[in-house]
This record gives sequence, structure tokens and C-alpha cells, in this order.
Amino acid sequence: MVKATRKELKRIQFLQALREAAGAWKDEDHPELVEKGTYQWVRELREKEHKRCC
Repeated sequence: MVKATRKELKRIQFLQALREAAGAWKDEDHPELVEKGTYQWVRELREKEHKRCC
């Protein structure tokens, strides 16, 4: 019973955090992601880091 109660409490807290964060990310604040897409943007960052360190 205690384990189920903890699990439900964590679920409720997670859902509350999602509701509070909704709308926090706006595409107009991150044009680099809108233009290239997230996958390509992350890939380029990783390539730059690899060239810098290796």
C-alpha cells in the first residue's frame, strides 16, 4: 500500500510539473531549432565539440 501511494504521489507531482512548464518553450525564442530541426542542431553541436576536443 505504501509503495502504491508513493508511486501515485510521484505521478501527481510529475503531472503538476508538466502543467506548470506548459508553454515555457517558444519556437520564436529558438530560431536555430526551428530552421534546422532539433536533430540537425544537436548533431552539429556534437560535431563541433568532437573537432574541438579530438
